[in-house]
Amino acid sequence: MSTFVLEIGTEELPARFLSNVEKELADRFTAGLKEAGYTFSLLDTCATPRRSVVIVEGLEDTQPVREELVMGPPARIAFDAEGNPTKAAQGFAKTLGIDVSALGRAQTEKGEYLSGMKKTGGVPTLDVLAGLCPAIIAALPFAKRMRWGDGEFAFARPIRWVLALLGDVVVPFEVGKVASGRVTQGHRVLGPGPFTIKTAGDYVPTIVKEGAVQLKAAERRAYIVSEGNRIAEAVNGKIIWIDGLLDEVQGLVECPVPLLGDFDPSFLELPREVLLTSMQEHQKSFGVEDASGNLMPHFLTVLNLHPKDLSLVKKGWERVLRARLEDGRFFWKTDLEATFDEWLEALDAVTFLAPLGSMGEKTRRISALCRWLAAKVQQDPEQAARAGRLSKADLVSAMVGEFDTLQGIMGGIYARKKGETEAVAAALAEQYLPSGPDSPVPA
Repeated sequence: MSTFVLEIGTEELPARFLSNVEKELADRFTAGLKEAGYTFSLLDTCATPRRSVVIVEGLEDTQPVREELVMGPPARIAFDAEGNPTKAAQGFAKTLGIDVSALGRAQTEKGEYLSGMKKTGGVPTLDVLAGLCPAIIAALPFAKRMRWGDGEFAFARPIRWVLALLGDVVVPFEVGKVASGRVTQGHRVLGPGPFTIKTAGDYVPTIVKEGAVQLKAAERRAYIVSEGNRIAEAVNGKIIWIDGLLDEVQGLVECPVPLLGDFDPSFLELPREVLLTSMQEHQKSFGVEDASGNLMPHFLTVLNLHPKDLSLVKKGWERVLRARLEDGRFFWKTDLEATFDEWLEALDAVTFLAPLGSMGEKTRRISALCRWLAAKVQQDPEQAARAGRLSKADLVSAMVGEFDTLQGIMGGIYARKKGETEAVAAALAEQYLPSGPDSPVPA
């Protein structure tokens, strides 16, 4: 029994591609090996930004031989009057790789037919994998593919190396003008390599210890969470973990190094949603809150290396985030000086759909509909109508122009700041709910 390892080394893949690459490699290699008649004790896949890996343990060195009963031509045409085999019988025997004398006869509903045992397999596993690997690599689906150099082969990102070993032997094939071999690369900075792998069993220890690469996505994620929680506790805070962002961040690094940064407490005057959105969308960082749920002037980011001067890197991240937060503060103050009347007037110049007029006209229709609905359910029609009229006003605000995911949310915040009733503010903030299967519904 042998171990097989395949590593497709590429330029950095987008984080959103990694989980699908792992699944597709697992599904396609499982199906391909089983179709070829193999059993195995383990098939595992993993992906980092620079490599996609398949590891199969317990493979036989030769493809298992299978026998299958195959029906041939009718017996009446397989032999002539003297009992000699015709070309039909000879051709059938040839396709099975056996002598005519080894053919049998089988009685069916349609009469008597020739039959024979067809043997498949017996091919060296090295040859089977040499055909299977390039076919699977070329067929991997991606949302976007690219070509590079003067070649026609397309992949998510340029392929730079391919490692393919069955035991201590290279599985020979070529994909995208890159020939397979036994050489791999490690982390770009912490363990660049190259490393020559003697056997498939040496791959994981080498790439992890010498290459400084954390292969498994679950392990990268778990380390980020545990280390992030640890350093946040040192300032009496806790990280505001966002699952989607956490999945993205672990997919951006091969060696995660969580770092806690700080920002000026004066920025806490901004709404919580603005601060968190600025951290998450622009800096791929997480917010920090205290035991009461109040934001603290800290953020957690994840590096892809252990820097020589951590304080210098920390200052760099803080400087970049400060610029983002300064923008947010400028938008916030600009919007607070504006009035809803100004925004409503601006909506008349924003096209909704050509046949349906402007966003201003849309809000007037929404307002009329809300007034009618409120009267039907014994609610205040004036507040409902006001909420409908203001429903899209924040689309022309400076803040939503920068952070479009805050539409509606900022409308509710600005409504409270500008003296609208709580019912109107809540209606504006909740108008896009529910936003998914786990989202709350409007109160």
